[in-house]
Amino acid sequence: MFHDGIDFSPAHRGDLGEVLRMTSREFKYCFCPYDGLQLERPSGHADGVWAKCPQCGFVDYPNPKPCIGVIIEHAGRILLARRGEEPKRGMYDIPGGFVENGETVEAAVAREITEETSLQLVPAPAGASEPLRPGEFRYFASFPDEYGPHRTATVNLMFIAQAETDRFQAGSDVAELQWHSVDAVPTDLAFVHQQIAMQRFLGLYQGRADM
Repeated sequence: MFHDGIDFSPAHRGDLGEVLRMTSREFKYCFCPYDGLQLERPSGHADGVWAKCPQCGFVDYPNPKPCIGVIIEHAGRILLARRGEEPKRGMYDIPGGFVENGETVEAAVAREITEETSLQLVPAPAGASEPLRPGEFRYFASFPDEYGPHRTATVNLMFIAQAETDRFQAGSDVAELQWHSVDAVPTDLAFVHQQIAMQRFLGLYQGRADM
């Protein structure tokens, strides 16, 4: 399990259990978007097919939407945002967002961080084991979650980064950006996967040469 070895409070364990019980069988469509026929929904899971059009063969797969998040560190501090929009408006948030069509995950990281913080990031060299240099990011871990009132399934690819500067400019969908000491990072982050990722990151922080 991705939360192995992490000590959660009872409340957090309950939230995590709810995430792991996500409605992965939710359907996007009731009717085929191409010919309007009602989709057939098999009672069991067969080869990943959950709902299929009996005429044209369109299949509604309940795939999660890919998202990225970046834990940005600078001089022993972590950059967090306060969400400026729903869902979870006003709560602390790890900067990030959805991957757009035709976009690589690496490009999504660079775009989202620039949009939300004005910071510039580039991927660390592939296969590099040395500590991150200022302005670089690398992959950390991934976590399932859900987003919004319709409980859209997401898979969240989390990265860690070293900022070149502590100066930033909040984007239009960010209410506020703040640096927090690694010893005083808020735990009430907007989404459960962020709480898990941050706790894992902070637990590994002392071994940062391997991160």
